[in-house]
Amino acid sequence: MIIEKFRKIKSESGQAMLEYALTILMFLSVVFAIMDIAWYSYQNIVFNYSYQLASWQLSVNDPDIDSNYYYDGSYTGELIYNEITKNAIGINKSKLSVYNPRIDLYTEYFKYRNPGDRSDRTEKRRYMQITARIEYEFYPFTFMGRMFFGRRILLVKNLSRLRLLQAKR
Repeated sequence: MIIEKFRKIKSESGQAMLEYALTILMFLSVVFAIMDIAWYSYQNIVFNYSYQLASWQLSVNDPDIDSNYYYDGSYTGELIYNEITKNAIGINKSKLSVYNPRIDLYTEYFKYRNPGDRSDRTEKRRYMQITARIEYEFYPFTFMGRMFFGRRILLVKNLSRLRLLQAKR
């Protein structure tokens, strides 16, 4: 009886090694794929959050509240870049780029009449329009990510925010 069990184990000794070799490859592939998807998701979420927060918190000097004014060029690009990187934890700041930045400040006047009121009233509203193209480049975490996503991943956002700065009657 013991001899028969020994012969059975001896004849199946290579089978376990083969099953292990096949299943470990599938297991590692799934683990690396999960790591890359998590890495991509984290980078995407942090980039989106910091870009949105920067567009809400961005402030500039308003030289004359009654006239139209604009900022563009490298100063505006640095302003947007600094605001994004202030809130972006875990992204590679050297791979973040801001293109075609522009900030427009303008005033609009609205005439309105309250019900029951015979005279027109005027309201002055000051707006800030922020536009820019923001790109962030990062690389996959593992070789599985390079197979699925390519050698590099480029996230692009076209920033276009209109903010009401001030309303006066």
